[in-house]
Amino acid sequence: MRPGSTEPTIPETQTVAGAVGIVALVLSVSLIEGTWTWLLGSSIAEVTGQDHLSLVGMGLVPFGAWLLARALILSGVPLERRIWILAGAGLSLALVVGTIQAGLLVPVQLVVGDHNPDYRGPGILLLVLTAYLWGRGLALSARVNRERVIGHIAVSAAGLTAVLVFLPLANTVQQNGMTVVLASFLLALASLLLVQLAGAESRKLTRLQWASVSAGSAALLVLSAGVLTGGLSAGTLRAVAQSLRGLAGFVSPVTNIVLIGAGYLTEYLVTFLRWLQDLFGVDAGGIEQAVQQAEENQTRIDELTESPPEILTALFTVFVVLVFFTIVIVVFARLAHRLQGRGDDDVEELRTPTGPDGFPSGFRDAFARLAHLGRTNPGTRGLDTRNAIRHYYRAFQTLMARASLPRRPSQTAHEYEDRLRPAVPPAEADVAELTSAYVQARYGQPDAPLPEADAVGRMVRRIRDSLRAYNP
Repeated sequence: MRPGSTEPTIPETQTVAGAVGIVALVLSVSLIEGTWTWLLGSSIAEVTGQDHLSLVGMGLVPFGAWLLARALILSGVPLERRIWILAGAGLSLALVVGTIQAGLLVPVQLVVGDHNPDYRGPGILLLVLTAYLWGRGLALSARVNRERVIGHIAVSAAGLTAVLVFLPLANTVQQNGMTVVLASFLLALASLLLVQLAGAESRKLTRLQWASVSAGSAALLVLSAGVLTGGLSAGTLRAVAQSLRGLAGFVSPVTNIVLIGAGYLTEYLVTFLRWLQDLFGVDAGGIEQAVQQAEENQTRIDELTESPPEILTALFTVFVVLVFFTIVIVVFARLAHRLQGRGDDDVEELRTPTGPDGFPSGFRDAFARLAHLGRTNPGTRGLDTRNAIRHYYRAFQTLMARASLPRRPSQTAHEYEDRLRPAVPPAEADVAELTSAYVQARYGQPDAPLPEADAVGRMVRRIRDSLRAYNP
C-alpha cells in the first residue's frame, strides 16, 4: 500500500500474472483467426503454383493490431492521431503483404499493367485477408470479454468449415487440414479457459470454474499428448471410423424408414402435380417449347467479341479500388475510435502494482497497464445517474456472487449488507455507501439527490480490490 493511501492495492505478482493471462488470451484468439485464413490463402496460392504462406505471420497480425493499439493508448497519443496511425498501419501492412505475394514492386501494379505470370489474384486475396485480420485485432483491442472470444471462435470455425467444404481437393487442405482443425480446437479451448480465469474477479474461483478449468486442462493435455506422440495416427482414426461405422449400422433402420417415407412422399407429390396439370389443361409441350425458345434468344457472354474501351475499364478499376479503400479506412477508423474510454468487461481490471522504484518495477507497471484500457465502464454510457448507480450495483452483485457470496432472492439490500460485513471487513464502509446509494436510486423520490455515478463506480472497484487483497 502506498504511504498515506487508504485504498488497498493488488499484490504485484497477481497484477503481472493477470497481464500475462490477458496477453496469452489475445495471442490465442489471434492464432485462431490466423489458422483458417492461412489455410485459405495457402490453398489459393497452391492453385496458382506459389509457395505456402507464413502461418506465424498471419497468426500474429491480429495480435500486432491489439498490441499497437494498447501501446498508443499507454503513450498518450491523441485520439485523432491514433486513428490515423492504426488505419494507416493496417492498410500499409495489407498493401505490402499483397504486393509481395503477387511478386510485384509497388502496390499500384496490383490493378495496373499486364503481368506474366499473373499472381495478382492471390495477392489481392492476401491483401483482403490481412486487412480482415487487422480489423479483428482492433476490435479485440476495444473489448476483451467472453462474448467477443466466442464470436472469434465461431467465425473461425465457420471459415474453416467453408474452406474444408469448398477446397477439399487442394493438397494443402489434404495435408494440413486435420492439423489445422486440431490446432484450432486446442486454441479455442485454451482461449475459453483463459477468459474464464481472467473473468474471475473474486479472491477465489467458484466450484464451477474449478471444474471447467480442470476438465479443460485435462482435455488439452490429452489432445496435445496425442498430437505430439502420434496418438492421432492413421490407426487411431481408423478405429474411430470403425466405431462410427458400427453406430451407422445401428441407426440404419431409422434412416431407411426416413428415406423410404421421403420417396413415397415425393411420388405422391408428383402424382398430385400431374392431377393439377390435367385439371387445368396445362400444355406441357408448349411450356417446354417456350423455354427452349427463350434459351435460344438469350445473349451469351462467351459469344461477345467486342470489349469495352480501355478508358472505361480503367475508370471502373479506379472506382472499385477507391470504394474498397474507403470502406477499409472507415472500418479501421471506427474500430480505433471505439478504443477511446473503453474498458474490458469480463476481464479483470488491472492496477499499478506496488514495489521498489527502478527499471524492473517500471517494466512490470508498463506490462500490467498494457492489458488495461481504462477505468470507464462502457455499460454506463448514455444512462442517467439513477440507472448508472443501479448498473454498478448489479456489477457489485455479480462480483460478490463470483466470490461465493451471492444475494439471496429474499434478502433486501440492507440485509445483504449486514451479511457481507463480516465477510470482507476492509470493504465495510464502501459496501454501506454503495447500498445506500442503490436504495436511493431504486426506491427514492425522482427529485431526491443522488451521489455521482463515477463515485459509485469507484466504490465497486475498491470493493473488488479489497476482495483480492483480503485473506480471511
